[in-house]
Amino acid sequence: SVISELVSTLFFIIYTLKTVDLDKYGFKKIRIQLSVVKQVLNISVFMMAQYLLSVVVWMLFFVFIEKLGERPLAISNIVRSFYTVLILPAQALGSATNTMVSNTIGAGRQSGVLNLLGRVTKISLAITAVIILMVFLFPHALLHIYTNDPVLIAETVPPMYVLLTLLPIFSVGAVFFNAVSGTGNTRTALVFEIITLAFYLSYMWWIIIYLQSSVALSWTSEHIYWFFLMSFSFLYLKYGKWQNKKL
Repeated sequence: SVISELVSTLFFIIYTLKTVDLDKYGFKKIRIQLSVVKQVLNISVFMMAQYLLSVVVWMLFFVFIEKLGERPLAISNIVRSFYTVLILPAQALGSATNTMVSNTIGAGRQSGVLNLLGRVTKISLAITAVIILMVFLFPHALLHIYTNDPVLIAETVPPMYVLLTLLPIFSVGAVFFNAVSGTGNTRTALVFEIITLAFYLSYMWWIIIYLQSSVALSWTSEHIYWFFLMSFSFLYLKYGKWQNKKL
């Protein structure tokens, strides 16, 4: 993992030196401008806090799962691995949406943002539908990548199916939530994250710790998280006053 990060960093440095006009972007005469630093931090500090909170609570999910026993934790680790892979297309489209929304607003075409989101959402849902179909048809074959234990595979299939029902919500939510950050309203995005995590933690405690539910039902916690995040983001983009945001 560290080597891959190092290689990526070296690639970006070499690519920048070879292809970017260093004078145009001030790379040849680098100096610290406190006004610029303040402006950047005014946007980025809320994103950093948002990512930190989401990672911490995501870790808590597996701490809670561990309370159910070693077997549920083993199943959840397999599901998590699949989850990470299956959401990659939607995550990539979400990141692209962040940039495209910023560019659209920068070009003075705020009225075109919702149309842009509609197009990206359709693409995200179409790709997600293909992924869902493939996993639905061949769950056992895909799970064999992680384990040869037939009992463990059989126990992992139900939470995998629950995961498939999450993917459409994720594919839309990732686009909308990244769009909120793309408008420059990272403070608002952090507020949405905090409120959503409150619902998420409450449901997670209730379904896992209090009810001691199955692994499959425990994974419905992700539905709660992405449903609320998607809903808050959609309502804000539809009715909020983000068009005149000054960066």
